[in-house]
Amino acid sequence: MKAEYNYIPQRDSERFWTIKDVHDGRGFGVYADKFIESHEIIGDTHYILGNMAIAITELGKFHNHSEEPNCEVIYGINNIELSAIRDIKKGEEITVNYVDYEMIQNIEKPNNWIKKSD
Repeated sequence: MKAEYNYIPQRDSERFWTIKDVHDGRGFGVYADKFIESHEIIGDTHYILGNMAIAITELGKFHNHSEEPNCEVIYGINNIELSAIRDIKKGEEITVNYVDYEMIQNIEKPNNWIKKSD
């Protein structure tokens, strides 16, 4: 079942990344427009109410999964942010492990996603 929620584009003033074609069959991805320091907040990916996403941002829509990500998700009260877990070079793709989204029921997960055991 495809997740359905509002789409919220980020303002240009909030963005220091670009959406580009990945050219490997995955479609589009998000790439850093500047050097991003470890632990720097990159932006909101989703807006949430409890464990349900109610809106998605451009960053949330276009960032890709990686088993060796350079970002992690940070849960706020009503939002989810991406934070760099290491320095990210200008031009590098911004990625996250989608398992980080396991608490949110209606966010799409990869077909091979397996929930972490408690």
